[in-house]
Amino acid sequence: MSVLQIIPDGSDRTIEYQDWYLPNPEPTQQQRDAMDYQRDVLQPEDVGLCESVFRGLQSKGYNQGRFVVDPERSELSEHGVHHFQQLYVDAMDCDL
Repeated sequence: MSVLQIIPDGSDRTIEYQDWYLPNPEPTQQQRDAMDYQRDVLQPEDVGLCESVFRGLQSKGYNQGRFVVDPERSELSEHGVHHFQQLYVDAMDCDL
């Protein structure tokens, strides 16, 4: 099992911890391959994507806010995510 913690550390920085929990002290070759793939392929891809999105959000051409909003509520819209987060904010009685 892999547990990934993503901790915001300011408006432009994130700290990430990943722990692996295995049934045996020494990983099998398959488990080692999975860990290496996560570290060498998936993580660099995710970091690059997140950095690209952050740059885009900071650009003068972006004006939508945190979510993509399609008035037609098509599959392109993130209205469901926004609704869920608003329910959470309301339940926790806090501001975003």
